Amino acid sequence: MKIIKNAHKIQTPNGHTINLDIRYPEGGKDMPIAIFSHGFKGYKDWGFIPYYCNSLAEHSVIAVNFDFSMNGINDPESGMVDVEIFGHNTISQEIADLNQVIKFVVELEELKFKTNSKLILIGHSLGGAISILATNKNNSINKIILLASISNCNRYTKRQSAEWKKLGKLEFEIYETKQKLYLDRSFLDDIEENYPPSRLCDILGELQTPVLIFHGTEDLSVRIAEGKQLLNAAKNAKMLSIPNTGHTFGIASKFTETNDKLEYIINESINFIQKSNV
Repeated sequence: MKIIKNAHKIQTPNGHTINLDIRYPEGGKDMPIAIFSHGFKGYKDWGFIPYYCNSLAEHSVIAVNFDFSMNGINDPESGMVDVEIFGHNTISQEIADLNQVIKFVVELEELKFKTNSKLILIGHSLGGAISILATNKNNSINKIILLASISNCNRYTKRQSAEWKKLGKLEFEIYETKQKLYLDRSFLDDIEENYPPSRLCDILGELQTPVLIFHGTEDLSVRIAEGKQLLNAAKNAKMLSIPNTGHTFGIASKFTETNDKLEYIINESINFIQKSNV
């Protein structure tokens, strides 16, 4: 089966660019659209994301992976980012980006006679939260898949928040590249003003949208307790715990090969997308 992969660019109202890839099988028709949102320090070509999306396309899903406009990635090969652009990002900006991607893909002439108009949002880590927030009050979303998703956007202690406000920024380092990044105060202000600790769970408690949750039992970045919080809050959710694996399911930032954990996640994702009764 030949997989078509086309790259697109979307300009945001604030002058930044959303880069996205769209994959689908040649000649495919009546296919759902799945849009993958990467995590906090991720990007569309990080680790398992392209492989995951290609696997969906091989099973008659139009798979879209994209870069949030202010993730700052300027060299996917090295994983290096534009520090200043990254520093001014916010949760609200990422929700706006995802909504813009949804609108762009739905209206794309290239897909007009290929899709059945069913929409699935897929998110890893922070991307899971963005997917939940974008689904709120959006009746066009048919299903959600959460991969190691956070359950609370405010992940900072009172001490960290106080220091952040005092200094005007929060500094940290990317483990793989050792690049030092920061977030300015607007990121924290946006969370405190718009996304209280219960926000994600409250939304899931109101949605009828089916949700599939994957979480590694050994996830040290986002503990499995957060996945269980989302499950317990949701009206219509199922959770699959992945034993003996962590936040990225055993896959490094530079993808070399798949593993049984990732294949399980892919297979269950495809089954969930293709089922008509969930």
